[in-house]
Amino acid sequence: MRISICSCAVLLAALVSISSCAPDPAETPGDSESMDRPWVIQLPADPFERGRIHGETLQEEIRDQVALWGSALTQGLQVDAESFSADFLAKT
Repeated sequence: MRISICSCAVLLAALVSISSCAPDPAETPGDSESMDRPWVIQLPADPFERGRIHGETLQEEIRDQVALWGSALTQGLQVDAESFSADFLAKT
């Protein structure tokens, strides 16, 4: 089963955001005052719905992080993000 670079990035972003959540329901994604703090997203038990809601709620932030990750690969390792991802997936 092949997983796209976006799928890997979304999974990575989900894991990072879930591991850094703090209980403050007043914060919402996109608030300029909360950009330096993690957000709390109420997610249902169904795995598909959790993924959908997480992705829709943090779509812009996830997209920004994927772009930063790609830039870091290009600048730091001198490798294209697509090539890196394809090679990584082929070896795992």
